[in-house]
Amino acid sequence: MIHILKKSIKKIALKFGYDFIPFNQYEESLSQVNYNWLKRKNVKTIIDVGACDGDFIRKFRPVFPNAMIYSFEPNPESFQKLNERLAHDKNFKSFNLALSNKKDEIDFFISSNAGSSSMLAMEELHKENFPNSKNIIPIKVKSSKLDEVLSTELLHSPVFIKLDVQGAEKLVLEGAVKTLRLVDIIYCEINFQELYQGSVLANELIDLLKNYNFNLAGIENMHQSLIDGSYLHGDAIFIKGK
Repeated sequence: MIHILKKSIKKIALKFGYDFIPFNQYEESLSQVNYNWLKRKNVKTIIDVGACDGDFIRKFRPVFPNAMIYSFEPNPESFQKLNERLAHDKNFKSFNLALSNKKDEIDFFISSNAGSSSMLAMEELHKENFPNSKNIIPIKVKSSKLDEVLSTELLHSPVFIKLDVQGAEKLVLEGAVKTLRLVDIIYCEINFQELYQGSVLANELIDLLKNYNFNLAGIENMHQSLIDGSYLHGDAIFIKGK
């Protein structure tokens, strides 16, 4: 009887353009405490690599309200938006640069979805799964090593680094050997399939970071293919071992 009543109520609601979304008690409870464990780390420095227009920083600023932020973004349009959005943040410094393993002028591929832009050419697999990102405009940008750019900056510990560079994580890390000695937490996009030409995949990245004494602590924001359900990418958190 209750089941029939529920169906009747839903049918009436749909008739008037409404629907019922099941309440997820777990997700609601998690939202109240999520990242509290990171807050307790009392991070003093954030290195934001692949800042785009600042969405990540705006999300994590409440978690680390007093941290000094160093943001890197090579796309000129995204860089301008980033600075506009964080213009009133007194603990913020930005660099219109790509970070890599060398100081040079390199090709950078701007996607029609700005967040999918990369130093690496986009594979067809990415275009098929994310068609809003498939239009690409290559430009020339300056690149440098993170170690060189931050060589004159005093990085207060604990240090948190975020990497969102669309498969080019290995190149960035190769230019950040000295900086990694100071880093305590890494928040990094992790790829399970080759979405960009020559991109580093999950197992290789995990092994690479183990060499610097970082251990995988968790993965969130998993993305699966709407074509076949396979796993594409997510965001991983690595913590430096004792």
